[in-house]
Amino acid sequence: MDTVPNSGEAPAVQVHHIRPVALANATAAVAAAAYLICLALSVFAPGLLMALFSPWFHNVRAAAVQPVGRKD
Repeated sequence: MDTVPNSGEAPAVQVHHIRPVALANATAAVAAAAYLICLALSVFAPGLLMALFSPWFHNVRAAAVQPVGRKD
């Protein structure tokens, strides 16, 4: 851990560096968890998945992108 000296009136400020490997591992873990949640939703509750994501596709009708095997 590095220290950055200041004017001498207060203690030095500690600088924390980002560890790239730890950041990459954390990012991969979060992405894998999001993928697994979306996978489970698409398999077990496709209607719920479409209801959650349809507001993000403002002008796209959700019925047009329903799974092929689904019969309503």
